[in-house]
This record gives sequence, C-alpha cells and structure tokens, in this order.
Amino acid sequence: MQVARVLAVAFLSVPAALWSQQHGDQFKDSVSWGPNKETFKITVGIRNYEGAFMVSEQGFRWNQLGFPDQGTGPIPWDDIRSWSCGGRFGLTVTTAQGAAEMRLKREDLLKVVKYLNKYAPSALDADKGCLP
Repeated sequence: MQVARVLAVAFLSVPAALWSQQHGDQFKDSVSWGPNKETFKITVGIRNYEGAFMVSEQGFRWNQLGFPDQGTGPIPWDDIRSWSCGGRFGLTVTTAQGAAEMRLKREDLLKVVKYLNKYAPSALDADKGCLP
C-alpha cells in the first residue's frame, strides 16, 4: 500500500511539473521581450518558407515555421550589422549569425522599419537604402 502511495505521488507530480514549465514560459518571454512585443507574419528565402519576425524595444528575432528555434529571447538591436529593404515588401537583416531576406505585408514592413530606424539607424545599408 505504501508503494502505491509513493507511485501515485510520483505520477501526479510529473504532470504538474510539466504544466508549470509550459505555463511559466509566457512570463519569462514577457520579461525578456518587454511589454510591447509585436509579431509579424513573414516569408523567408527563395522557397518562401513561412515564419515570424518579432520586435520590441529590447530587440528582434525571426523564426521559420517548421525549423528548430534558435532561441526565444530577443537579439539585441546592436547585433544588426546591416539592414535594407527593397523589392516587393522585402527586408534584409544581417547579423553575425547570418542574414535573412524576408517579405512582409506592406503595413507590417512600415512598422518594422520604424523599429529599425529608431533602434538601429546606423546599420542601414547606405547603398541599398530603404524606401518601403
């Protein structure tokens, strides 16, 4: 009987621990991103993979859906080496980890460019510019 109690406590504590891990992430995310995080739907690369581009005062990040996440918190704005926009609602962002060419809806691109002009104005590629 005592073994059954120990097993019951063990089995009941595992789901509770898993639940608390999953539900605690939202608070960790809001702390690292700050209160004004915005997420935009994007397509990335030549094959037009769907993804998300997130921005806040703390930084930015992009993810491709169906690919492993490279992190959940923001990349600091200072990590941008260059950025530009061109083509049909296209945005190119280059960091030390690599570059991404992405497409956004025009109204979303305008919002993202406001963040870039505010937090990373010196990284704007002068040769390519940005006229969305």
